[in-house]
Amino acid sequence: MDEAALLEAVAVAAREAGEAILAIVARGFDVETKSDFSPVTEADRAAEAIILAALARAAPGVPVIAEEEVTAGRIPDHGDTYFLVDPLDGTKEFVRGGDDYTVNIGLIVDGRPRLGAVFTPAAGRIHAGLVGSGAWTEDGLGNRAVLHTRPRGAEVAAVASKSHFTQATADYLEAAVGVCSHVSVGSSLKFCVLAEGRADLYPRLSPTSEWDTAAGHAVLLAAGGRVDGVDGQPLRYGKRAFLNRGSTPAPGQRATLHAVRPHLHPESDATPAPSLIFIERAALNSTKLCSIMEKFPSRLGGRFRYAPFCSVPSTKKVLSMIYAARLADPAMGSPRAHLPPALVIGSSAAARARGVAEIEAAGLRLAAAVPVEEAIERIDQQAAASALWIELDRDQGGALDALLERVDRDADAGAYAAIVSTELALLDPVAARLTSSRVELLVGGAPSERVAALGLACSLPPGGKRLSDVAADNGAARLRQLSEDVGRIAATLARLSAGPDAPAALPAERSVSAGAPTPEVTREEVRAVIRRRRLRARFFPEDLFADPAWDMLLDLTQAEIAQIRVPVSSLCIAAAVPATTALRWIKTLTDNGVFVRRPDPHDGRRVFVEMAPNTSSAMRRYFAEVGRMAA
Repeated sequence: MDEAALLEAVAVAAREAGEAILAIVARGFDVETKSDFSPVTEADRAAEAIILAALARAAPGVPVIAEEEVTAGRIPDHGDTYFLVDPLDGTKEFVRGGDDYTVNIGLIVDGRPRLGAVFTPAAGRIHAGLVGSGAWTEDGLGNRAVLHTRPRGAEVAAVASKSHFTQATADYLEAAVGVCSHVSVGSSLKFCVLAEGRADLYPRLSPTSEWDTAAGHAVLLAAGGRVDGVDGQPLRYGKRAFLNRGSTPAPGQRATLHAVRPHLHPESDATPAPSLIFIERAALNSTKLCSIMEKFPSRLGGRFRYAPFCSVPSTKKVLSMIYAARLADPAMGSPRAHLPPALVIGSSAAARARGVAEIEAAGLRLAAAVPVEEAIERIDQQAAASALWIELDRDQGGALDALLERVDRDADAGAYAAIVSTELALLDPVAARLTSSRVELLVGGAPSERVAALGLACSLPPGGKRLSDVAADNGAARLRQLSEDVGRIAATLARLSAGPDAPAALPAERSVSAGAPTPEVTREEVRAVIRRRRLRARFFPEDLFADPAWDMLLDLTQAEIAQIRVPVSSLCIAAAVPATTALRWIKTLTDNGVFVRRPDPHDGRRVFVEMAPNTSSAMRRYFAEVGRMAA
């Protein structure tokens, strides 16, 4: 096999698949949800079909493991040589209308990438590489340039995901290299940024599939870089379920996926400094933010630090860091001495261990850590509880349903507050059982979000019957004072940054004259508005216009016209914000009568979300008015 000729054929296949994707973008497309609750479109399937046919011609007999084929259960027998294909990496970015999505084709030989191509349809640019021979990039006009990683310098730049940059990633970077500049891109383009010499380091703490990384890994290797796993050894392929497993490293450990230029490694004894990190951008003056914080009477603990990482901190992120500092503040008094113990419930031993770690990190006493099937009996025996922490990493069927229903009732009656931390794949059956405002639902929450949820749970005032009167405790009083301080901070931040994480109560629905006909709206009219909204992300930072409520209203309007039912998980994807944030918006909009929850009549473990009648009427009148103005 002529590997150089094969790479050229792979590059052509990637480009042809990308052109098919652009054609589908031009005419519009629908978004479906796979069994793992990730989005998939017609473009994914069309691009994969083109690639499969092209590879069959270019390398007959070489097995191809492609993402959508695997999803459909079609996995070919393969030995040590095979292709890994992701026909559309960054589908969430693609669905939102962004440009950072790619077509990825990589060849694996003996567990290592041998060659690969990454095509960016929106830019018309391809990156390709053959390990041992070099890497190159080519624009849409056929201009080709050689790629090299850059030599080590005094300044270090990191590249990280648009959708997966978390506080844990920031902590890891600080431990590895100290304060550094930051490049934020989506999909496999992160590998290409390293190969171009525009950055030095890409840490990834959450799981990826092997087809997500194979092509970019090959390009980076060919350009002189490397990709290490959590064990510090070169990342290998052919693992079970084709999965690069996720892991949040403790201080001194490596990221799960650690892509670097040569000679750049985290120090083995590095430990993150105990600091509060606020993210800068020109629109929000960081000095002003600091001065606002210092005006509040509460002692925040830790120290403030500014790092040019990504975007304005959301209100929730700032609050979570404040809670993290305050819960450990000696001036607060020891929570162990004042609050009742917390109960941890987990669906596996690993899940229970994560929950216990959260409780211990907050300085709270632990009553017990029990499996889901024993939880109700333990709740009945528990004399007092400051909070319940429920950590879910697998479905427990009827036992889980019964537990969530019991917790929802108890929390709503004021017996305790509860935090339920789950994965996106379990969101629908979990959300179907939870309606109480005293249950905080987290989906893939970062450590900062998790400790914030615990702080909020501990500071909630009692309501109705309570297992224990915490109101008289000094610790609870201080936590309530903290909640008031944080409320004032949240209001100030909301005025400064118009952040989406603290939704305000919505005004009452404007009245419509009785008997007025509801205008007809076509699906294409709604899709045209959605496409225009997506277009903004090509020219401005995506979070500049973050408006999950409007995005969800548009999605529900389109679904209503097409007579499609929308589950909670799909609506979270449409919101184009982290799932936990989207859930808060869904709850706020439901509480204000804008949305309505409907049980799935065929599946008791799922609920649909739809617009209330007045909301539907308002949206249709809005589109009719827009049409008249455009005429």
